[in-house]
Amino acid sequence: MRRIISAALAVFLPGGMLFAQPPKKEEPVGLVLLPGSAKLTRAGVETPLAAKPGDILFSGDAMKTEAAPASFLYCPSKSSQSLAAAGDVLFGPSQMKVRAGKIVDPKPMASCFLPQVVRVAVASQQHYGVSMTRGLKDASQEPQPVPPDKWAAGVAAEVAPFDKAIAADPKDQGALVGRAAVFEKNNLLANALADYKKIGEQWADAVWVKGKIFELSEALANDEAAAAAATPAGGQT
Repeated sequence: MRRIISAALAVFLPGGMLFAQPPKKEEPVGLVLLPGSAKLTRAGVETPLAAKPGDILFSGDAMKTEAAPASFLYCPSKSSQSLAAAGDVLFGPSQMKVRAGKIVDPKPMASCFLPQVVRVAVASQQHYGVSMTRGLKDASQEPQPVPPDKWAAGVAAEVAPFDKAIAADPKDQGALVGRAAVFEKNNLLANALADYKKIGEQWADAVWVKGKIFELSEALANDEAAAAAATPAGGQT
């Protein structure tokens, strides 16, 4: 029988404190696609760090480019765009503030949707990522995604713009993240897990993706165990 991973995940936060309860999730505003040589400065943190593909952007974060531009999604404006070289932009909850350089190559998106995620401090990312990886090693075969004819009303319409983008480019990271987030919101966890695993193959260093895969695998395992416990011996209901 599939072993159920403990629902409590211990996460170290700055200061060395250990919390058994999952940290609060937040609503992102964007996503780094091609970082170039850009640096990210997180809200409330003074030290900038090199941006990585798949980095989540929260309100209050800032990005600076050097010799090369950096591309990103910004969901409040439903667009993908780039910050030109020698640029500086502050991401707000509803709009961006360009403090140096300029925004170039804006491309409107039919839909832009990001999942709520934990804002993991840099000091705890390594521990967080290791915890996720260890949990995944205990997971066995995942349930199959739910077919479209069994989705709740309205889900297909939400998924459609992402499906269209993925059909045009199967490696469209923004569309994969958007579709996964829609599936997760609508409790189609196996579908969301399948997409997050595809995203994880492209963004191996994205800690938040590891977190999503871990928590969805765990939730599916718990659902499976609950269903098995509710079934009397002999398989009759």
